[in-house]
Amino acid sequence: MDYFCEFSRRPPKAQVLRASPMANKRVKIYECVKVQGKWTTATVKIPNLRPDGTLYMRDDRDGKFRVSWYEGNKKQWHPTTCRRLSDALKVKSEKEWFLKNQSRPGVQDPTKPDARAPITASVERYVESLTGSKRTKIAYGHAVREFETWNASLKNGSKKTFIEEIDKAHMARFFDYLADDEPENHPYTAALKLLRVNAFIRSILKLDPGKGPIKKSDYRRELKSGQDRPEIYTRDELKLLFEAMVPEENLVFEVFLKAGLRKREVMFLEDDDLIVETLAPGRVKRQIRVKSKPDLGFMTKNGKARYVPIDRDLMDKLLALKATKRPSRLLFGTVNGHPDYHFLDALRSIARRAGIEPSRCWLHKFRSTCATNWLRAQRLGGKGYDIGLVREWLGHDDYKSIERYYAIVREEELIEEDGPERADQNCDAPTCVVHTTCFGCRFDRAEIRSRFADGSRIVFCPSCGELACESGGNRTVIRKVVCPA
Repeated sequence: MDYFCEFSRRPPKAQVLRASPMANKRVKIYECVKVQGKWTTATVKIPNLRPDGTLYMRDDRDGKFRVSWYEGNKKQWHPTTCRRLSDALKVKSEKEWFLKNQSRPGVQDPTKPDARAPITASVERYVESLTGSKRTKIAYGHAVREFETWNASLKNGSKKTFIEEIDKAHMARFFDYLADDEPENHPYTAALKLLRVNAFIRSILKLDPGKGPIKKSDYRRELKSGQDRPEIYTRDELKLLFEAMVPEENLVFEVFLKAGLRKREVMFLEDDDLIVETLAPGRVKRQIRVKSKPDLGFMTKNGKARYVPIDRDLMDKLLALKATKRPSRLLFGTVNGHPDYHFLDALRSIARRAGIEPSRCWLHKFRSTCATNWLRAQRLGGKGYDIGLVREWLGHDDYKSIERYYAIVREEELIEEDGPERADQNCDAPTCVVHTTCFGCRFDRAEIRSRFADGSRIVFCPSCGELACESGGNRTVIRKVVCPA
């Protein structure tokens, strides 16, 4: 009777299985062996393991090993046949971990191929499937590849492996990298790249329009900033900055100002990038070559090489630097020969010494100043270069950005043409000479000889020796006057 009572108090069999923490969670290794000429499977006895759970070398061996476990009452086999016992033991450990933790949210079976989309493979597939104009495909392809390169450079704790792992915070970090770190993109450009990466994620995950880690409204302010015209340094600011620099600083920032290079283009400038060639007596070509350097991890913004002309004085200084002994081929590397990432810090330190607000100084502002000076007319102190050449030297694929610089130049032209007439101080006599700016040579002491009711005037310029009629910005030379010696 006691035996019967004890048996009747036992829980049902299903209840016993649920109460046991190891039910259906044990994984075994079987080896394919030949017994009496027939192949069969035999359970492998696991030898003593190291403290880290791996086999000792003496116990590892070759063979055909399969891993098996139970799901309910059904026996399951892992699809892979392992050729080493150590490989089978690894699969066994991963499967046991999964069976014990599968109830947790987000747990993936490490022994099965991950169904998530890897970033690297997805980038290649996306770039190949891009449609539209050539310019559009290049822009979107460049943005996603730049994101891929940046993500791969992160440490393991921050790096993402799959598209599904990319979130809003990760995209914000990429924006900070684009706008403030090595590429130093304009916030407008950085925001556009983020939207292109978001379109890439939406395409891979097959999301609805407007979905993805970020929204366009998240970067509304940055996208509006692209409508502003670029800022340039004034002549007074440049004078103060360069007077506060030491010789080494003077040279590197002169390259920024006169060659219009981006930060990373200066960082990876090497000895071989200085090109000097005599074309004819008195005709010497002096250029800086900007090209990708995959061995150093540097790619130009559009992937193309370009050649930027510089003046003789700057080239002589660069050749003198090239002749010095340095730890690497980099012209402006660190004392250890590595790329220098601290140009912006150096510039703001110079600004403090010069008495300029540091927040008013940034590296890309030199590039805008250079582009404006290239487009500015010679009579206004610029170079007067063709807009097509300037576009090529800056490395732009279209004229949209160049037109913003040209707008500044055009505004300066109008200001100069509409300049006020200036009379000599303390001049009250009716015969006092009134001066203005000559429309021809821009000499600012030209003399107004006569005025007419329609607003036109006769102007004599002692500098160019021309007597001309000027009206509404138009100038007609009346005659050339030979000035007495």
